[in-house]
Amino acid sequence: MGSKAIKQELNKSNSQKMALHQKLYLIFSEHTLFTLVRENQHVLHIFVQETVLLVKYMLW
Repeated sequence: MGSKAIKQELNKSNSQKMALHQKLYLIFSEHTLFTLVRENQHVLHIFVQETVLLVKYMLW
């Protein structure tokens, strides 16, 4: 196997690792978000209001 083929395999392997890390991050983020929402329902309306204000400020 030549050095070019080895580099291609390493790049493919790195791409697969990055894709896996992205999937794991999304799963973790989604789980964290649902946990926060479930455990903090009593303050959820405040969080939503603050988020809306932040988005409005960022878009202004």
